[in-house]
Amino acid sequence: MLFRRWFWVFFSVAGIGLPACDRGHGEPSATQSNALGRAPQAEPASPPRADPPPREAPLSHASNAPSPRSLAAPRPSLPQYDEAALRERGIRKVSGRHLVLYTDLPVPVADGAPRLLDQLYPVLADRFGAPTPHDKDAPWRVAGHVMADRELFREMGLLPGDLPDFPAGISRPGVFWVLDQETDYYRDHLLLHEVTHCFMDSSLGGRGPAWFAEGNAELLATHFGSDGQMQFGRVPPSPDEVERWGRIEMVQRDVANGQVLTADDVMSLAYSRFDDDATAYAWSWALCAFLDAHPRYLARFRQLHRWVREPDFNERTRTVYAEDWAELAEEFQLFAANLTYGYEFERCAVDFRPGTSISKGERREVVVASDRGWQNTGLHVEAEARYTLAASGRFSIADEPRVWHSEAGGLSYRYVQGRPIGRLVASIHGDQPAGRSSMLDVIDVGPSSTLTPERDGTLYLRINDDWGQLSDNRGEVRVRIEQVAAERGR
Repeated sequence: MLFRRWFWVFFSVAGIGLPACDRGHGEPSATQSNALGRAPQAEPASPPRADPPPREAPLSHASNAPSPRSLAAPRPSLPQYDEAALRERGIRKVSGRHLVLYTDLPVPVADGAPRLLDQLYPVLADRFGAPTPHDKDAPWRVAGHVMADRELFREMGLLPGDLPDFPAGISRPGVFWVLDQETDYYRDHLLLHEVTHCFMDSSLGGRGPAWFAEGNAELLATHFGSDGQMQFGRVPPSPDEVERWGRIEMVQRDVANGQVLTADDVMSLAYSRFDDDATAYAWSWALCAFLDAHPRYLARFRQLHRWVREPDFNERTRTVYAEDWAELAEEFQLFAANLTYGYEFERCAVDFRPGTSISKGERREVVVASDRGWQNTGLHVEAEARYTLAASGRFSIADEPRVWHSEAGGLSYRYVQGRPIGRLVASIHGDQPAGRSSMLDVIDVGPSSTLTPERDGTLYLRINDDWGQLSDNRGEVRVRIEQVAAERGR
């Protein structure tokens, strides 16, 4: 069920309008079973031979951002209810350090929510700054309502009459409401999504444009792991960890249907787009996940919250990334096109340095690691020239349930993106990038091939594998590249 209505209710705090942000999240499609037969390793493989993209130097929160005290809005008081009357009607109270929760769900359903929020809280405080407390000894708290029977909560005065119908969750500063869901995971996800909105209201006094508000709420609500050791804000390793979440499947479906959103498209999403389009949440999550985990972009992304109350937030964001915006936009296309569970940003980051040309008869040998994404060969190829590529060497694919050994021709026991796993493939980063990245055009190579490029550009190579399952590959191939015919006219 998609969200049909959305509304703005302004909560006046020190003259600042805070959006109540009714957020329906849409019901995702059923997640697919993981039939890949292996899981990413806990320890990464040895560093690839190619130089990784440079990391950003972290920025100092203290020196670059206003203090949380200067940004924070006064904290709303928690609602007060007749708890005896609620108990008589089957509504119970579950309390924790940061959450006071009212629910009509039976014990122990939803009882773990306060512990879950206790684990998320330090992540939120690290990202956005801890809210200024009324009392130095009092922790930040939010009131929540998880409901199986919406009408019961309305009858008992826990669901305000001015709230519209919503299919999933809704929040106002300091308080939220979530409807019960098919799975425990998705109920908890919606709860943490609304909590993130409430936290940003308290800490920052605002949430920013739709993509930033909803993308961060989706990102930080996404969680997996065991109780006490939850991980937040990462691409889940498998659909089994996030039942009924479905954000990756939504992006994959849009990509398959040719409905790809660019970074600019996502940043331009209006709040009204979230009324009845669940994919708006998925794409906002995707952009925030990309910026938050990519080694070149994450430090700057972690500073954007400084401007959530500024009307030119998006313009400031583009200014922060001005020097590499074209690369960022292109790499987001590649991320969206190859998005999968467990996507490994470090291994998949693209080195966009331009290559150098070779002349007719000249050879160059490059090493292609099996545990990396697109790897820059350092070679500039020319349109309509001809190049031969010959690969040698063996490598292994996967650790479990067994190790598979392969050469550049690949293994036909499994196909990834239409090609045998382990097969050598190529792409060309064009000298004159257009709107659509030329690196989306994958060129089959295998053990040997003759390449006649359609465009001038830098040549990239990789071993074909799932983009979320690179860490358990071992070994490399050596590829000898020779220009055998110059471009036409030379």
